[in-house]
Amino acid sequence: MTAADVLIESLCDWGVDVIFGLPGDGSNGIMEALRTRSQKIRFVRVRHVRPWARRQ
Repeated sequence: MTAADVLIESLCDWGVDVIFGLPGDGSNGIMEALRTRSQKIRFVRVRHVRPWARRQ
């Protein structure tokens, strides 16, 4: 069991069922832990605001 597995299991134990974020190189372990527990917890990929801020 990895640190990412412990983190996601703890979140599930606390009743968290949705996580919002941006995946990246530093979060690959967490993303894998989320993928293997997709029945318990859902990951919602958000968009970065910088491209939208430039349009205004």
